[in-house]
Amino acid sequence: MYYTVMKDTDIKIIIEDMRAAGCGSADTDRVMRMHEAGMDEEILLCLRKCRCSMIEDLHEKQRKIDCMDRLIRRAGNQADPANSYR
Repeated sequence: MYYTVMKDTDIKIIIEDMRAAGCGSADTDRVMRMHEAGMDEEILLCLRKCRCSMIEDLHEKQRKIDCMDRLIRRAGNQADPANSYR
């Protein structure tokens, strides 16, 4: 697999971007330790895992929003007598 060794300036930018994306200190610390250990290939895997976790959180929030939408529709139907026979 082809890859280049990350420079210290590159890793600083990656850490800043991770923080801006909402990654926790555990993830940023892990990436920094990987970089210091010369495990730059593994950093990409860690970033992908962080992204997957964010996607799972997004899907969970979407399920909750869908549930609220159903509740709102039900409450709206019960509050509106014209919709009571639907």
